[in-house]
Amino acid sequence: MTSRHRSATAVTALTCGAALLGVVACAGLAMASGSGGEGDLAGESAQQISDNALHELVTAQSLRLRTENTADPTKLDLTLDRAGNCAGTISRGTLGRIDLVKRGDQVWMKPDAAFWKSQLPGSRGTAAADTFKGRYLHGTTDDPFL
Repeated sequence: MTSRHRSATAVTALTCGAALLGVVACAGLAMASGSGGEGDLAGESAQQISDNALHELVTAQSLRLRTENTADPTKLDLTLDRAGNCAGTISRGTLGRIDLVKRGDQVWMKPDAAFWKSQLPGSRGTAAADTFKGRYLHGTTDDPFL
C-alpha cells in the first residue's frame, strides 16, 4: 500500500468517524423537525435531547451518511444498514471518486480514472484507468485493497 493510499484511507476513516459523531446530533435535529418544530426540544434538557438522539440512532434500521470536509475535497455519501451492507460514493475531488457497494462479505468498487492516476504513478495509473474504465472490481471483505 502506498503512503498516498494510506493517507487517503486515513482521511476517509477520520471523516467517517467524525461524521458518525454528527449523526447523533442530526438524529436530535430530525426529532425537532417533527410536527411541533423547535418547541419539541424547548422543554428538554441537553441530556434528554442527547438520550433521545442516541435512542433514535441505535434503533434505526438504516441511515444515510453524507459529509463534506471543507479542509480538503473529501465527500462521502453512503447508505448503511444494520446488517453491515452499504452503498455509495467516496469522492476526493481531483484525486478521484470511488463508487462502493458492500453486501455481506462481498465488495464491489468502481474507481474513476482520476483515482487510478492519483494512486498509481505515471503510465501505471493511466493503464489502470483504461483497463478498468467503467468496471467494478469485485472481492471480499478479506481483501485489503477493497
